[in-house]
Amino acid sequence: MEASYRLSKYVNKVFHWARVTVSADVAEQDSITVAEDVFALRGYPPGVEVDAMRSEAVDGVRYALGKLPQGGPRYEVTVIQIEDAPADTGPGDVKLAAAQATWAALQFLPTEPPSFDHSGPVFPD
Repeated sequence: MEASYRLSKYVNKVFHWARVTVSADVAEQDSITVAEDVFALRGYPPGVEVDAMRSEAVDGVRYALGKLPQGGPRYEVTVIQIEDAPADTGPGDVKLAAAQATWAALQFLPTEPPSFDHSGPVFPD
């Protein structure tokens, strides 16, 4: 199962943009990997910003998996693409896009999805 999510939203006069694509397969236990060429479309060399986006994507997938019903199937999720817009992608944007992409791949609708406040994405516990 593969899905993408594109975050494109104005909040308090600030634009938030990110796109994440994931693939998910049923597995014996939850696991998260990031494809080697996850930034191929952007052509980023290894660096601090890229590492931060990779980490946010993993956090987003982990968050999404944690919101699935207990006792259900487990999944192996691979982040296969991350796109950003340097002027418009802020902290938490990639995490939110990764969580939403994961839920889309698994055809799951969370009862309390992430929202935004004045400082950016908010992830309910």
